[in-house]
Amino acid sequence: MKSLPDAVLEKIKYSRHRFIFVYDPDQLLLVESIQREIISLNYQFFQFFDPFSFRLWYESEIRPNLYNSDHSFHFIVRIEIPIPEIPYDIFIHAETYEVGLASIFDKLSTPVVKNLDVSLLEQFYESYQTFLPQKRLGSNETTELILRLVFSINIDAINTIEDLFENLIRIHYKRIYLPSDYSEYILQKLETKKFSEVDGIDIFDYSSFIDHLQVLWNQYLDSVINGERPKIFLEKTEIWVYLDSMIIEGIIRPVSSQSIENLPPRLRIGVAHDSAETLENRFLDLLHRTVSLANIANHYSDWQKICSIWADILNLRMKVQNQKHIEKFNAVQSNVEELFLHWIQKSYPLILNAPYLPEPVMVHHILPYIKSKRKNGDKIALIVIDGLAYYEWELIQKEILKNDNPKIIPVFAHIPTLTSISRKSIFSGVPPFYLFENSDHQSNSINDITQSKERNLWINYWSSSEPRGTRISHFTGIRLKDITDQSKIQEIYQSDIVGLVINTIDEFIHEENFSYTLMPKKIREWLDQGFVSQFFNTLQDRGFNIFITSDHGHILAQGIGDYNEGELLTENSKRAKIFKDKAFQSRGLSKLDEQIIWPSSNFNNFLFPLLMSGTRSYDKKNHSSLCHGGISIEEVLVPFIEILR
Repeated sequence: MKSLPDAVLEKIKYSRHRFIFVYDPDQLLLVESIQREIISLNYQFFQFFDPFSFRLWYESEIRPNLYNSDHSFHFIVRIEIPIPEIPYDIFIHAETYEVGLASIFDKLSTPVVKNLDVSLLEQFYESYQTFLPQKRLGSNETTELILRLVFSINIDAINTIEDLFENLIRIHYKRIYLPSDYSEYILQKLETKKFSEVDGIDIFDYSSFIDHLQVLWNQYLDSVINGERPKIFLEKTEIWVYLDSMIIEGIIRPVSSQSIENLPPRLRIGVAHDSAETLENRFLDLLHRTVSLANIANHYSDWQKICSIWADILNLRMKVQNQKHIEKFNAVQSNVEELFLHWIQKSYPLILNAPYLPEPVMVHHILPYIKSKRKNGDKIALIVIDGLAYYEWELIQKEILKNDNPKIIPVFAHIPTLTSISRKSIFSGVPPFYLFENSDHQSNSINDITQSKERNLWINYWSSSEPRGTRISHFTGIRLKDITDQSKIQEIYQSDIVGLVINTIDEFIHEENFSYTLMPKKIREWLDQGFVSQFFNTLQDRGFNIFITSDHGHILAQGIGDYNEGELLTENSKRAKIFKDKAFQSRGLSKLDEQIIWPSSNFNNFLFPLLMSGTRSYDKKNHSSLCHGGISIEEVLVPFIEILR
């Protein structure tokens, strides 16, 4: 049986040409298995974002290597512009191909297949070959086939509310994206069955469904305690297997109840207890679950799930007093970080090139994602809270969004997890590779050898597509601590599209002797001043769609020593050293164990990073501090929050 990579790359993999353009309007080259195959074929992969950055890359990387004797240079350029629009002086040196869904799924409705998340295409292709239709299917038939083969949904078999919930809870627990055309088709087919239990609920929206399930869980426990018949039997095996996991992982919160003795033992997991013993048992359960998931994690979505669980663990860690449990935490953290490091070293190129829809995967996907969601006239505010870790968002949400449950997902920051690298990618919408354009290393600042300042990157991104008169603005240095921000804040409110940076949390990180337990206290004190909630409330009142993210998180790391070697590009980090050339990087590597070389190819060979592994830092021995720059779950996975009007 042919694999999807074989079908898509059939002609390309036998090409002897070293420079290839592939017209790929359906994003097939972004499928993870196809990306892996491209890497195994020894091709460097490039995405055409704009003519300027492409021309720079072509002149510096491709042209000098096209006709030399070193045959290790092979290039594939993915484009969504028509092939005739490629500059002629470049086109004549390349071979061109076109790939598309219509030729791969030739018996199906192409528009329907195109709605499918590309991450699910390989699974679908395997099933499609097994159930190959004898005739060409229309849109409804194609939809039903995909629902059965990809989502395991047989609409005709949904006859009770429990049948419906069995499908919904599975999809939402696994965070499987169901395109709106598919969900609308399901609702239309189920219209006659009148499931009043979900009237008025957007059951295919993750946040809406989880909110409703939380209410149902509360009601279910009350029904069991009172001996009443529940609206939905949540203990049905096919529902409970996911609900149980949701409770353990903190997706569904335990309910307060005074009558726990009236509940069957297995339901007591969903009841809140204030005792230290219960808290510690939950802490240990989550640690065990994290190890289990990390040992089998092989996709970025697996690590996003682990990140969400780890956030709960960190918040519990601050309350746990038992020394044995703390030692268990340290051991699990060491194990999980080692697994994460191994995975990301292998998979980083794949997440760099992941599609930004249906949800962003890396921080440079956020801007094109926002642009795709924006309707004419929508006011946009992208707020980067410098240094905000994923686990800290819960504190802020409780203060500024008391009655809202926004969409939140973990996204990957760029590595090294430094402001000057990751934040520029946020405001430009491209990976760091495209932001380095010259070899002028006279400066000792990373900022000075990048293509442009954040403000220019932001304004250039939006101005190319917005009508004249659109008020596009960008602000840094916002602290929301006192009235000194007020003049900037008034300008923010008057903007149509605004990007801004709140620096307060990163300032806390770089204070001496900071720790996990001190950080929440400091954040609460900051929030208690009222400036943060007032700012967000006013943005909502002024009609902004608000998007919040972070450029990096932080981790409590322990020093193992430090050194000076060669010229470093300055950045206040105890977890990363950025050298100007490879020779200094190599000499630095010999100075201390536990360092990692991070590929300079991620920066067009203008930066040569060394990173500290695990939970270690460039600091005096045994000195612990909060810091960032390295490759840990807490530094790399940051929150992305969407608050729509």
